[in-house]
Amino acid sequence: MSAIGWVDFSSTDRELVSKIIDMLAEPGTLDEIGIGQIRDAFSDTLFPGFSTIQTRARYFLAVPQIFRDYLRLSAKEKRRRPFHLYLKDCENQLAQSLVDNHKGREDDLRGIIGSTLVGKGGVARLPSSIYWNGLKKFRIVNTELSLSEFCRSMANIDDAYVAVVEDKDGEDDRDALRRREIVRLTPIYDDGWISKAVLPLTRKEAEFLRDQIRFSPAMTHSVPAQLLEVKLLDKAINGQFTTFEQLADWLNTEEKISAQCRAAIGSAQEFSRMQIGAQIRLDCLVAKRHHQDDRLKQWEDEYARWEKESRQQGLFQRDATDSWLKFTSALGIKVRPKTVAFLRNWNVMMHANSKPDELDALVEKRCLDNKKEHSVLRRSPSKDIGQIGTRALDYRWLQTQRILRDISEGLKC
Repeated sequence: MSAIGWVDFSSTDRELVSKIIDMLAEPGTLDEIGIGQIRDAFSDTLFPGFSTIQTRARYFLAVPQIFRDYLRLSAKEKRRRPFHLYLKDCENQLAQSLVDNHKGREDDLRGIIGSTLVGKGGVARLPSSIYWNGLKKFRIVNTELSLSEFCRSMANIDDAYVAVVEDKDGEDDRDALRRREIVRLTPIYDDGWISKAVLPLTRKEAEFLRDQIRFSPAMTHSVPAQLLEVKLLDKAINGQFTTFEQLADWLNTEEKISAQCRAAIGSAQEFSRMQIGAQIRLDCLVAKRHHQDDRLKQWEDEYARWEKESRQQGLFQRDATDSWLKFTSALGIKVRPKTVAFLRNWNVMMHANSKPDELDALVEKRCLDNKKEHSVLRRSPSKDIGQIGTRALDYRWLQTQRILRDISEGLKC
């Protein structure tokens, strides 16, 4: 069995590797063609603070409440119990309580992080690490630090305060100011809240999370904030728009959604539609390589349908590539030159009605450049491996729906 060990890496390096591991857990992230940077840029633009391994909204309140509980400890208690150990213990207690409190309920254990590891050594990936970016984006935790850096800063409240917030108010009660600014006060007031924890939100909790998403500067033109702002949340999660493609078709026509948000949605939808053709050609290459004639016919038929639709949609224009890439630039992401070259060539060749064999050569070169000897085009599977290439991109909408549904249900309490 393989394992990952941390060997003298910085906290930032560790969190970067953890993020990569999360990305590999996302359906369709085999990413033979290497479009992951652009997909993630669109995801971060449309659904900032959300990730593919988040499960339920409860953790957006539970984790910061653990932080606040620690801040209320005396200096002596903090010295006796370092914050990182306190956090881990509380998160394991939370998992145990959620499992216990959901036994026999209509809603089962799905969404409880670590439910299968309760009593077996504890949660493998703690909710604090899974939800950390969201806590910062929603301004529930007011810091730019990594989680590891934040944990170290919590060892000394003065250090935490200096590192996290700049005192502009000149208030005398510095302790109260620090607690209020570092971690927002959540609507959980009971000292024994962990033992009573359940996944559904109360009305006050749902209102708190709604307002953090709606009013946080980093969220302004995101899809969740816009749905909340113009009161379209319930319609978005009522089951009509289970895929991002369906959501985009609808929101592109909703003038109440900000122009900036609709522009991002439109570009993300175009990028998703565009890359499907390259993914189908990849499947054709695999089928040819392994003499899977039935599969090859299936993929060629699918490609013919996609090509016809792409022409009707006018996907491939002179400036299309720049439109897809501008969202990575806005986030400061430097896309790999070979990825940019592939996208430009794919756009030019599709615009010029290039033949499938010419497109296959482009896709094959890109896959081998990207994955080298690890490419699926270098492997020799013992059986039919079916579809390799992804199809429509989801951009985290699946996970976001679940969390937004928790908020919506809480608001109705």
